[in-house]
Amino acid sequence: MKVSQIGTSTLITLVAAALVIGWLDATAAKPILALLGIILLLFYKLDVYVTRQHIKFVFGIGLIQRSISLDQVVGVKVVRNSIWSGWGIRVSSAFTLYTVAGLDAIELTLKGKVRTIRIGTNVPELLSAYINQQLALMRANQDEAR
Repeated sequence: MKVSQIGTSTLITLVAAALVIGWLDATAAKPILALLGIILLLFYKLDVYVTRQHIKFVFGIGLIQRSISLDQVVGVKVVRNSIWSGWGIRVSSAFTLYTVAGLDAIELTLKGKVRTIRIGTNVPELLSAYINQQLALMRANQDEAR
């Protein structure tokens, strides 16, 4: 399964900032415009892939990504982030958040970890249900193997 989240607010903000900076002083703005372009390429979307073995999420063009083995996942649930959580990669004492838009996310509880992982998505119920289904299949296969 693959789900994608497009960072519309990020796109609009960065393009607006680039236009204002370019309009103010185009020659002096080249380094700033280049930096905004890099940020845009890195964080314009978030793709989440779920297989029978892994949950993988990839930002933008793919330079920033993370993979979590399903056998490390204890539970998954739908959560709603605070507006103060922001977008991008955020680390708090309770969770690490990976998102590019909106407030909806899934929260993964991992074996042996206090901090949970939150992954932004436009379809949290669908993604949570699919991961829970994969976890149930994995556990059933493990029980059969014993």
